[in-house]
Amino acid sequence: MKILAVDDQDAVLQLLKASLAVMGHDEVHTASSAPEALDLIKQAQEPFDCFLLDIEMPGTDGIELVSLIRAIRTYRHTPIIMLTSMREKTYIDAAFGAGATDYVTKPFDGTELAARIRVASIMVGEQRALNDKALAVDILKDQVETASRFELPAAVEIQDVPGTVSALVLENYLLQLSRGRMYGMAAIGFRIVNAEALYRASTAVEFYYMLTDVADAIASHLKQAQFLMAYFGNGIFVATLPRRNPISLEELRWELQLTIDGIGLTHDDGRPMPVTIAVGDQIGTSLLSSSPRELLAKAQDSVAGRGSDGSSTGMPARSAVNG
Repeated sequence: MKILAVDDQDAVLQLLKASLAVMGHDEVHTASSAPEALDLIKQAQEPFDCFLLDIEMPGTDGIELVSLIRAIRTYRHTPIIMLTSMREKTYIDAAFGAGATDYVTKPFDGTELAARIRVASIMVGEQRALNDKALAVDILKDQVETASRFELPAAVEIQDVPGTVSALVLENYLLQLSRGRMYGMAAIGFRIVNAEALYRASTAVEFYYMLTDVADAIASHLKQAQFLMAYFGNGIFVATLPRRNPISLEELRWELQLTIDGIGLTHDDGRPMPVTIAVGDQIGTSLLSSSPRELLAKAQDSVAGRGSDGSSTGMPARSAVNG
């Protein structure tokens, strides 16, 4: 992989280069500031495959740099690993919200760094495969007439909605939390009740834009809590947030539906695109069981069989694609 490491401490950069070389990564470029990094990105003839960014830097910090990198079309899906000391962990949530995909704690542990780089390498491979199959989200957005149709269960990544990341990044974020912090987290599932009918009646681009509008509506009602959200396919979103939060589920259920109704969603030809939304229970973890995957699965199960009023619809739980 072609890697760009950014840190204001030269000793850290040299250590990273040496560690990455041992792992077989020799094409490692370095920068000591955000402006220098952006210059290297601009001048690169071949795009970088992965970024390692220090959070705390003079001037433009690592979190702001994440946002600047994500604003560049080529790097909307590129793995970004944050470099952080223990005292900076309060900024991790902000980094993930800006678009980071992982983080490593300083001083570096060789095994941990190698594991994070392996995950990044897998993500690079998956993204290349998506590009080869013309299923990348950017292609769905921009090539309206020729966009490939993604399947209803596909966990497509929703772009340009604050606090919204890919399903893989959301799970990865939860995996990095300590047991104590994980116990303090909760998850809420949201389901487009008529997703299957909308999918059949829509083009791929129409359906994707509808998902984006729904995600934006959900995010607007969760902004009072520190949340991260992802789309898991089959019309289901899951948001994670602190267990103690100001959200009233009963109010959220009807207020969210009112917001979506007020958007006035339509197909490209002007036909109405009515969306019915259901909200599940707030799901928490226990001290004995704090698996991120289990938390996300339970949140999906909680909303899978619900109508917009919270009643059961008799719908089965998660599809096989989500485990």
